[in-house]
Amino acid sequence: MLQRNLRSFIKFTAIIFAVTALSLADDVQIHPNAGKTSASFLKLGLGARAVGMGESYAGIADDIYAVYWNPAGLNNLTKNELSAMHTEWFQDIRYEYASVALRLSDRSVGAFSLGGLYMSGLERRTVLENPEDAPSVPEGTFGAYDVVAIFSYAFKLDESWTLGANLKGICESLDVYNGYSAALDVGAQYKLSPNMKLGMVIQNFGPNLTVREQSYWLPFNVKVGLGFAIPEWRITGDIDINQPIDDFTRFSAGAEYNYENLIFLRAGYRYRWNGDALGNLAGLTAGIGLRISDYQLDYAFVPFGDLGITHRISFTARWGQAGQK
Repeated sequence: MLQRNLRSFIKFTAIIFAVTALSLADDVQIHPNAGKTSASFLKLGLGARAVGMGESYAGIADDIYAVYWNPAGLNNLTKNELSAMHTEWFQDIRYEYASVALRLSDRSVGAFSLGGLYMSGLERRTVLENPEDAPSVPEGTFGAYDVVAIFSYAFKLDESWTLGANLKGICESLDVYNGYSAALDVGAQYKLSPNMKLGMVIQNFGPNLTVREQSYWLPFNVKVGLGFAIPEWRITGDIDINQPIDDFTRFSAGAEYNYENLIFLRAGYRYRWNGDALGNLAGLTAGIGLRISDYQLDYAFVPFGDLGITHRISFTARWGQAGQK
């Protein structure tokens, strides 16, 4: 039984990669809005489970990390949840994140999340009046950090529709300069069948962030996802389409194999229309999860071409009485 299900999982993910590869483009194009947004750390996917599945999660979001992927998915929680995540990014950039979600009633869930990206040891230099005459002069080091606080709420409207929203407070800091803004996420999940859901999300809608009198857009994004389960194969999957304000359309697909609700194997692929400057192989993701009772540890492996390899580790604890089935 195990070997047959594993073969099914491998075949299923191979189909996803093969279908995606048919649309790969050789020429890489730069979007005209590239580099015009601020708070880019809001684009970093949260939760090693979702990231390992190719960052395709809008339709199946059913844990505390639904805060990032589709806040409506918070209402799928069967217990209260507490999570913590560490991201080891390239160039010594790190991202820490923690969240707690509590079931408020049979039809609603609330959550609070706090995340921070940081790096230190950046070299400060003085720009000379005539740089061609002599090199700039080092003047010590400085740091940079980004912080987001998120209040979330999800509500079950009826047997088919679930709605959710996030209210975000955002801060960006570079040396002595700071910028602040707020943003709103709105999400919905619609149950097409017992094993299929449609997810729809609008992310980072809000006023521009201003630093040193320069104003920048937030990384606004519109997302649609189709989540599905194949119980007889013990496979859960999702296909997402993202349209960010500063880039071309992005497609992602991923799958997870569940062995006895103990070990979880994951794989996924992300593809950017008009090519990826980091190379097509940079879209591959993989991950593994281990769940014992109400505690779960997940890991995701995400390559970024010449920039290097990134790692995500997330932990989730569950407690309390069962909520919505």
